[in-house]
Amino acid sequence: VPVPIKGDEFYKKVKGGTWLENAVMLYGEEEYMKQNARRLLERTVCPDESFRDMNLIKFDTLDYSPEALSDSFASAPVFAEQKLVVVSGLDIDGMREGEFNALMSAIDSVNDYEGNFFVLMVPADKLTYVGRADRLKRFNKLCELLCPILFEKYTVQRLIPWCRMHFEAD
Repeated sequence: VPVPIKGDEFYKKVKGGTWLENAVMLYGEEEYMKQNARRLLERTVCPDESFRDMNLIKFDTLDYSPEALSDSFASAPVFAEQKLVVVSGLDIDGMREGEFNALMSAIDSVNDYEGNFFVLMVPADKLTYVGRADRLKRFNKLCELLCPILFEKYTVQRLIPWCRMHFEAD
């Protein structure tokens, strides 16, 4: 099993400018923190707000297709070094084998063109692999192409200082 990077370490590297991967998978139980990581990547990959909308391509379960994803990688960033392509909501566990293979093929094309940063955001209950050999195989295949970033559920002991810090900052 690939060793995932914990969400906190990911935040530190991105904010510190030391993050090097251009294709990541955000997964785990903490949905809010995955959304927060996506917003951080939007600001980091597309720092100029005036061009952010042109360099941010989002797919969800309704508008995703492997072909559309591959096509999104082919377009060049607009007045920027990179563009961000985000796919969210896919049910990795529920995909048929052919659908999963088509997703993998599309993801594999991210580096065929310059300037792409890809994020796969997996809902907590759509990638369950503990104790499931067939699903673990899928997880491992995803990790061959994407750097896994794990957002574990926050404990109460961890949430209290986090909330205090954010409320005191406001």
